[in-house]
Amino acid sequence: PGGGHSRGAGATVRGSSSGPLSGLRDRVRSTWSSAAASARAKQHRLIARATDSEGDVVRQEDVSRIVTEVQDSGTGKWVIQRLRERPILQDHAVAFRAVLVLHRVLQQGPQGIAAEWGHPC
Repeated sequence: PGGGHSRGAGATVRGSSSGPLSGLRDRVRSTWSSAAASARAKQHRLIARATDSEGDVVRQEDVSRIVTEVQDSGTGKWVIQRLRERPILQDHAVAFRAVLVLHRVLQQGPQGIAAEWGHPC
């Protein structure tokens, strides 16, 4: 009657919490945020291991993993961010290793990494 639209018994009002897709957005957000947190934790471990002052030398495998992660992620901004978290002003060995990491990423990383870090090319 009257041409209006009526909702059947199985219709779900947008924004309601019932229905087959309820909670999907929260599950997707949770998955994305946990994946991002996992990636950040991995990046932190890579940088910490490569710049650890306890070892005798910088291990090539550690630096290679960082270069690979930069290439896989498509960005190298995280390298600078993670190095800033390291005690480079308090520990000369950590500072030296950080310079080695930066140098190797510039050498073997993607073409535009220097520009991404704000250095003229």
